[in-house]
Amino acid sequence: MGKNRKNINSALAGAKSRIAAGLIVRGLALSGTFLITYFFAFWFLDSLLLFGYGQRYILNVAFFCALAAAVYPILGYGIKGVFWYQGESNAGRAWEYADLFPFLIEQWRQEWQQGDFPFYWVQLPNYQAEQAQPKESAWAELREGQTRTMKLPNTGQAVIIDLGEGKDIHPKNKHDVAPRLARWALANDYGIKIPYRSPEFKSLTIRSNTATVTFDCFDGSLRAFGVEELRGFAICGADKKWQ
Repeated sequence: MGKNRKNINSALAGAKSRIAAGLIVRGLALSGTFLITYFFAFWFLDSLLLFGYGQRYILNVAFFCALAAAVYPILGYGIKGVFWYQGESNAGRAWEYADLFPFLIEQWRQEWQQGDFPFYWVQLPNYQAEQAQPKESAWAELREGQTRTMKLPNTGQAVIIDLGEGKDIHPKNKHDVAPRLARWALANDYGIKIPYRSPEFKSLTIRSNTATVTFDCFDGSLRAFGVEELRGFAICGADKKWQ
């Protein structure tokens, strides 16, 4: 990754005259934060009071309004874009993320009233022990929800499936995460001509007993990580018997 860091540093040096110098930071560093925490959610409190829920629930809902204290006060300041890294705590209800995440992005853009400003995020990494056979995975489902959010304009996803750690939900190697996010901004918002997008599934063709999977590599290449050849592909039918 040393070459990648060198390329990023060179790109930053070339773009320094066009990168905003002002930065306002106001946020929360909360471990295990749910996505819903970041919504403007005052109506939750009203609803709970209306239906007579107990004090314990009211206190939890007050936490949902954290964004109102952390982000709402800076609405109106100029914003260049957003880098986002969150999702682990939503894995237990991963199916919701494909709706919640794009809704959050659209809501922030509406509140800021500065158009479709860039919104780039980190896809969840690999985590926990490698499985000998495929099975249902909440983390994989949430990753799919993150990927589907790229249907929104001016969005992008930094893939870090190779940087995760089996026993640490928060992988320590953030130094390689940052350049992957930076590439999205440098390429799309500062006009630097560098590769910035990870390979993505494009198509699947089945002929006889052979399945051909095609990836869009966006002027890059698809390489194996930790092995000499690509592996880990599996398919199943409605019976969920993996082959």
